[in-house]
Amino acid sequence: MTEDTVQCAQKRNVTAKVVLIPWDPENAEHVARLFSQRVACGWNSDMIEKWRVMQREGKKAIHWI
Repeated sequence: MTEDTVQCAQKRNVTAKVVLIPWDPENAEHVARLFSQRVACGWNSDMIEKWRVMQREGKKAIHWI
């Protein structure tokens, strides 16, 4: 974010908050939700098991926004 963007937001009294929630590869609901999202968008649903391993090993960082 540039300084101009920050100043513009401050002038307009705009605030934003983003919360990142780590994806839990051990949580069945998280896994199911990620699978359904991947199916809906049409790509990489076959990668979820690999991503679970990578998330556990700290080699991937998936977050919910």
